Amino acid sequence: MLRSSVLRIAAAAASLASVSTGFAQLTAEPFLGASNYSLIVKGNATFAGSHVALGGLIGGNLVMQSGANMEFGNRLTNGFALHVGGNVQQLGGGQIALFNNDYYFANGSGGATLQNPGSALAVSPVGASINSIFASLEQRAGDFLNASSFGAVNATSLVAGNKLTLTVQPGELNVFTVDASLAGLLADQNAEVHVAGLLDGNTRLIVNYVGGGAGSALDFRAKTLGLSGTTYDQVIWNFAAVGTVNFFGDTFHGSIFAPTSSIVWSANDLDGQLVAATYTSLVQREIHDPIFWTEPPPLTPIPEPSTYALAGALLLVGVVGLRRWRARAPLAV
Repeated sequence: MLRSSVLRIAAAAASLASVSTGFAQLTAEPFLGASNYSLIVKGNATFAGSHVALGGLIGGNLVMQSGANMEFGNRLTNGFALHVGGNVQQLGGGQIALFNNDYYFANGSGGATLQNPGSALAVSPVGASINSIFASLEQRAGDFLNASSFGAVNATSLVAGNKLTLTVQPGELNVFTVDASLAGLLADQNAEVHVAGLLDGNTRLIVNYVGGGAGSALDFRAKTLGLSGTTYDQVIWNFAAVGTVNFFGDTFHGSIFAPTSSIVWSANDLDGQLVAATYTSLVQREIHDPIFWTEPPPLTPIPEPSTYALAGALLLVGVVGLRRWRARAPLAV
């Protein structure tokens, strides 16, 4: 009996460690250097003009609408800011500012005007194709959908009128899944998605939206509220089973993870990273740099001191009892 108690205590400790490991798996970068880029697009990216704070990886064509002015990379630190695996297509006027950052164009600049470019690299730091990167990203999207099996806890939700409130447990990896039944609320320009309880850097929230399939679409107009500028990087929206997501309205807070969806942007700025199969920006907006993949401090749930004391006492009793049992046990003949 005592031996089985010791084994149960050890199993509980192992389970606690697995929760921490699962958190680390889901919040770790899905490929080396993910947090170096604000925009990651598998196919074509079309712009009416934009500033992409930490640079972009574009697997297909970079298409600049007439008069579009583009900015890629950090103004203060120099590095690699732009990968274009297809063609650069400039439809009239405009330029690409690179702030002395390096870049890779698989098929040349297409006559685009470059402002303050760094070096044109013959080999991209991420390789000639980003398809392998997206294989990793798509795998991570599946992991998000199954976040509970990685130790995530369920955020509680409350729908009151046109307001969806998600309450997270501090110090935990939280997950909440939204299905197409709430598409109407998300499409309402007067609706709010409010996150409550996200007060420190030890907490993360994954919001999964599961649509009606590859041919479906979602209009997202609801305001994302309840976050401060220091917590934007702690929330990620994972869009699954939805062909196209159209964003409208106010600045969106949190990262957008849609590696198999097309994103069409008509909203204000984005305070987060954006991952998409294709991307079309119909307005001149900015993609800022809060990135979900930054590593938080260890997030192993910390038991109360009384829990430690009880576990320690049980372990001590188990060890002492096991020793006494062995001492009394008759020697095998």
